[in-house]
Amino acid sequence: MSEARLFRRIGRAGLIVLAGQVPTIGEDYPGLAHRLLEHVDLGKPVVALLGARAVSGEVYTLLDDLEDLVGMPVARLIPEEVPFDVLAGSGMVLLLEGEPARWVQAMRSTPEIARGVLTMLDRDGLLLAAGGAAGAMGTWALEGETVSGGLAWLPGAMIVPGVDEPAEVPAVIEVLQQEPLGYALGLPAGAVLALGVGGSLETWGEARPTLVLGKGWREA
Repeated sequence: MSEARLFRRIGRAGLIVLAGQVPTIGEDYPGLAHRLLEHVDLGKPVVALLGARAVSGEVYTLLDDLEDLVGMPVARLIPEEVPFDVLAGSGMVLLLEGEPARWVQAMRSTPEIARGVLTMLDRDGLLLAAGGAAGAMGTWALEGETVSGGLAWLPGAMIVPGVDEPAEVPAVIEVLQQEPLGYALGLPAGAVLALGVGGSLETWGEARPTLVLGKGWREA
């Protein structure tokens, strides 16, 4: 089994960064600020898409700290209100708040959103999806005990934010029994995983993601 075969992702360039919860730029995520400055083009805008109208204090803290870090305002927008050009021309897009179904619905009902984010990636941008938005990135999405279709930006994956051991979640095991070449990725609090092209991976958080493979990978 190779990482390039397992960790497939949409896009020809850029980074997709998944966080189990809304991260902070500080002592709980000591390397995050350095990583962002290393990879984000500061000559381009930064845009945060908010999947819920009631925004948590953690999101406000992150965006305020991010503005200090990058030295520019961070646009805070509802997905359906964002023109394609704004997303496509950004150096970094954050997907924050909202359950997985919210993000799947937004991307599918307003294709310009998905097209703008993917164009940004192909221009070597950075996508950071936290919490429920991270949970929408795989082929399958889990909300409570219900499995639904995800965006499939990480084909064959089920991303499970806020879970230490996805192997202990019955719905995860049921999917992997039916999909032997699927996998589940648990993102506990403090976990941040950056996926580049060609299967490249970097862990940016203090907590480690947890991987559960379908039996097809174990037999490969």
